[in-house]
Amino acid sequence: NVRNKIRKCEKQGVTIHKDSTDERLPEYQAILEEDRRHIGERPGSIQNKLMHRKHLQGPHSDWQLYYAAYQGRMVGGMTTLTFNGNAIHNAFCRSDLCRERNLAVYDGLMWEFIQDAKKRGYLRYDLAGVAPSPRTAKERGIYAFKEKWGGRFIPYAEYTKVFRPGRERTVRFFRGGLRRLGVR
Repeated sequence: NVRNKIRKCEKQGVTIHKDSTDERLPEYQAILEEDRRHIGERPGSIQNKLMHRKHLQGPHSDWQLYYAAYQGRMVGGMTTLTFNGNAIHNAFCRSDLCRERNLAVYDGLMWEFIQDAKKRGYLRYDLAGVAPSPRTAKERGIYAFKEKWGGRFIPYAEYTKVFRPGRERTVRFFRGGLRRLGVR
């Protein structure tokens, strides 16, 4: 139940904050890297996030960092984008301390963002996609989490246009070779 998770987050002493500057981004990036190691993924660089903030910040759009703190330390976070009546979250992460203490940070972050988006007059909250047929525990967890928050699955067509097919083939070749060697 969502309400129970939000109450659990509050009872655990987790506080949710919003950062409109770049001040907390390095701390968030460190937690994101720690979190992605657990699932065998590489996060984008901090330079990438700074570029997104620079290009997505404008009079009708906003890129923010929401983060959860426990005992004065950041233990989780997510980035958000709001534009054209839409509110979207991205890149949830949580620290090892958060995992060890089983802190309900994701629900606290979602609730705070939803409240802020509603106050600011946003019309839709886009939960930003799921695997249509979840295969892994991670994919099933993401699907269940978003469904719990009222997300509806809306299929859409996908199209990719490759402008430099030769370069694309070369990159795929080397990625395949590295993967076979166990390098991610």
